[in-house]
Amino acid sequence: MKNISKIPLYIGLSVLVLSILVTSVTLGQKRSLTQQKSQASSTTANLSLQFTSPGKVSVLVNSPVEVSGMDIVIKYDKNKFIILPSSLSSGDQLITTGGKLDKLNGTFTFSEIAKGSIKNTITASFTVRSLTPKVNTSGSLSFDTGSDKTAVLEKTSGQNILGEATGVNITIPAQ
Repeated sequence: MKNISKIPLYIGLSVLVLSILVTSVTLGQKRSLTQQKSQASSTTANLSLQFTSPGKVSVLVNSPVEVSGMDIVIKYDKNKFIILPSSLSSGDQLITTGGKLDKLNGTFTFSEIAKGSIKNTITASFTVRSLTPKVNTSGSLSFDTGSDKTAVLEKTSGQNILGEATGVNITIPAQ
């Protein structure tokens, strides 16, 4: 009779040991996934805009890994500037497609596909004009980095690796 009364105790201890083992394995797997995620985030590509007077803007990429392509969305002040889509030209190592100007929202959108291996280069350039050409016009251009906006695609995985996206302040002199 004494042995039968100890069965619930043994079952309870067995459940406790089993739950501790399952918990430790689960936590170990989560820690492993977290470490992989942090390693992936160290391979981010940065985009920047560079302005040269009188109105040329260049898009530059700086990436530690090869890039297969980019989707670029640039925001501008539609009350001060106009971007000339016909002036869009690609860098030596890319093919540029699109060049869509949305005057209502003040955005300029285009895509680029790498011809070969690119990491750090000028990817494209375009011309910005003032809506008031007789007056010096100052403002800024920036990347729209929201969902389904500016992206830099890593060559191997096709994942968006965009890190920082730095805009530029510009002044277009009066003509």
